[in-house]
Amino acid sequence: MREYLKTAKILLPDIKDYTKWSVVACDQYTGDKTYWEKLKEYVGDEVSTLNLILPEAYLSKDNFADIKRINDNMNIYLKSGIFKEFDGAVLTERTFPSGKKRVGIVACIDLEDYDFKIDSNPLIRATEGTVIERIPPRLKIRENAPLELPHILLLANDEKNEIFKPLYENRNNYEKLYDFELNMNGGHLRGYYLKSLNFVNEILNKNKDKYNTSFIFAVGDGNHSLATAKTMWENIKNASKEENVLNHPARYALIELVNLYDDGLIFEPIHRIVYNADNDILYKEAEKHSSLNGKYQVDFIYEKRKKTLNFDMSVPKIYKTVQKILDGYKNLYKDAKIDYIHGEKELIEITEKNNALGIIMPCMKKDGFFEYIEKNKILPKKTFSMGEANEKRYYTEARKIF
Repeated sequence: MREYLKTAKILLPDIKDYTKWSVVACDQYTGDKTYWEKLKEYVGDEVSTLNLILPEAYLSKDNFADIKRINDNMNIYLKSGIFKEFDGAVLTERTFPSGKKRVGIVACIDLEDYDFKIDSNPLIRATEGTVIERIPPRLKIRENAPLELPHILLLANDEKNEIFKPLYENRNNYEKLYDFELNMNGGHLRGYYLKSLNFVNEILNKNKDKYNTSFIFAVGDGNHSLATAKTMWENIKNASKEENVLNHPARYALIELVNLYDDGLIFEPIHRIVYNADNDILYKEAEKHSSLNGKYQVDFIYEKRKKTLNFDMSVPKIYKTVQKILDGYKNLYKDAKIDYIHGEKELIEITEKNNALGIIMPCMKKDGFFEYIEKNKILPKKTFSMGEANEKRYYTEARKIF
């Protein structure tokens, strides 16, 4: 039996209340530093994953001091003895403010099974094109970090819910590891100890044969984080002269596996914001590809106006078309800046505040998702998001990678 999902030596803080410990993924609220400032004020001097990450809202060309501080904090936390370690996996139950729930499994995957190169056919498949320029700053954070904290969500093709439903229904027979309210309107999170993943891997092996796909998992969130982990592992492997390098802990990455068909997993569009651009030019360029009777709509918001275009093409093709227009414009006008926003309300607020161009994109559907990836390799960049920003994964578990 192929072991697609692996148990890990997982670290959790030995504290009573995780509410200040756990914070949302660093790649959220990239255009809203106010969110992170409020979170910092709330956390105060308490032990927190906020001290172990660099929010991308602050990512710049020179983050040397921030990265050193993060690495120092990791070592301080390790030496202080706040962590308890166990070998296994975590069954998660995330309840969102809306009331919907999502079930997941925190465990390890082998980075030898993953590749982000478009011409590759790995068992774990990237779902969007990797922007190579985004890896180096993330690599600087990871390469000297003794710990990894995952916000990567992988998708399993479990349409009949053969993996997650039995585990969840049996959750009260497992040791509860944590049960707490997430800060900043993130909902509620519970975690249960799974000692073995044999049952999970049995179903994964069966489903791979049943669905006849060349891959087992697709990346849902954290494409670039996983690409960074892969890059670091390849660097270690290629530079090492040790015979046992293949046993290095950096060969593996801690992730959360979720079911593509989970009712609590909602696909959301990823909208675009363009700063320092001629908004009319971009709108008119997109208009050339539109159709009066198109099935899908794209809204262009600027100067407190909304102008709607209809497109008679698939959602992935709409994303590809719009992105090509934006990238082409940015290549001509270097002052232009493109950002990607989760949530229509946040997009409108930032657009009006900064006199920018907001582009409200349509939503990708779940049906045929794995088949599309099988046929086309990847989706256009930033095609979908799994839930709103406050529904993204919160850092909770950690693992030693050095």
